Amino acid sequence: MRVALFLDVDNTLTTPIQGYFARALGVYDQYLKLEDQFQNETMSSNDFGRELVALFASQRFNSGKAAEVFGSVPLQPWADGLFALQKHEKVHVYLVSNGPSYYITELALKRDVPPQRVCCSQYFFQAPGNVISSCNAVSDQGKAEFVRIAAANYPISIGIGDSPEHDGPFIAQCTFGFLTVRTDSYPHIPSFEHIINLVSKLVKIPDSAESVRRDKVVDLPALPPRDLIKSLTTRSWLTLGTVVAAAFAAGAISGKLKLPF
Repeated sequence: MRVALFLDVDNTLTTPIQGYFARALGVYDQYLKLEDQFQNETMSSNDFGRELVALFASQRFNSGKAAEVFGSVPLQPWADGLFALQKHEKVHVYLVSNGPSYYITELALKRDVPPQRVCCSQYFFQAPGNVISSCNAVSDQGKAEFVRIAAANYPISIGIGDSPEHDGPFIAQCTFGFLTVRTDSYPHIPSFEHIINLVSKLVKIPDSAESVRRDKVVDLPALPPRDLIKSLTTRSWLTLGTVVAAAFAAGAISGKLKLPF
């Protein structure tokens, strides 16, 4: 069965990205004030992008410096394992983040994620000397709409983020949604290892379990067992039942799953 994996980047796959660039430019304290306002939702993504561009431009931050600092941003444990899931042709990884294109686009290139599977804030280097000049920031709702459209093409989708405010809207569009922090709103995933194991089980479900009518969404808790059973092979039913039961136990399923009916 095909699986779409929608991953936040900033503070999920990585530690906070912009902080590394701010330190390299000597403006970390000023950056922290902007970041605090954005995380506390007292500053919009557009205002954050505009203020950050002005701050970094004051230090002549250019595309060359962006490439230089890229390698200093570490990935979180098990992030390599998530990207490695792409070895399965049935697994498509998407990067969905408010983070900067000058990091995320390069990460996608190095990790074989196609450009059409990337949604992030676009930063431009069009001032003299290739200095940063402007930002087209992606909003939380913009991310959610990107995921909603893409997830409709898969029988199962998984979303992972770190912020209920900024990532909650997009992981809510997925069959399974997780946060790397504990909240009352979304299931907590303590390690990417659990996601890797879940995806490894899902891809073993035969293709016959995928929906021919992919536009239909099924409410699993209300689905009559006879309808579910006759739609799947025995092997598919046993495999999917195990995975879904585990997800329900963890509180990690949205309650809607695309299946062949």
